Amino acid sequence: MNSNSPDITGKNRSKQANKGQFQPGTTGNPMGRPKGSLSITQAIKDKLQEVYPGSDRKIKKTYLDKIVEGILKNAIEKGDTRSQKDIWAYIDGQPKVELEINKFSVFSREQLIERIMLKLTKK
Repeated sequence: MNSNSPDITGKNRSKQANKGQFQPGTTGNPMGRPKGSLSITQAIKDKLQEVYPGSDRKIKKTYLDKIVEGILKNAIEKGDTRSQKDIWAYIDGQPKVELEINKFSVFSREQLIERIMLKLTKK
């Protein structure tokens, strides 16, 4: 290792000064997030509940309604298999696959996919 590269092994930890390090059991943000602050997730959730400006006057649709319509339209009318799989995952959750791989076994990508598909069809 040359002298300009950082030590990532931790061997020089005892040489390091404790400046900027927190004592065990303490935090750098003891007050937590300030009250009233919004996360980006919350801002998106709030926006999704607003009425979409291009919606019909009689039937007001939210941004969320428009997104759901778009996903369903792609899946049904356009036959988009990715959208179909996403809908299935939203409803049932992603399938769980357990695959044992011996560390001494070497499989090609195709062999691994075949083994996964066999596991899925057996359930």
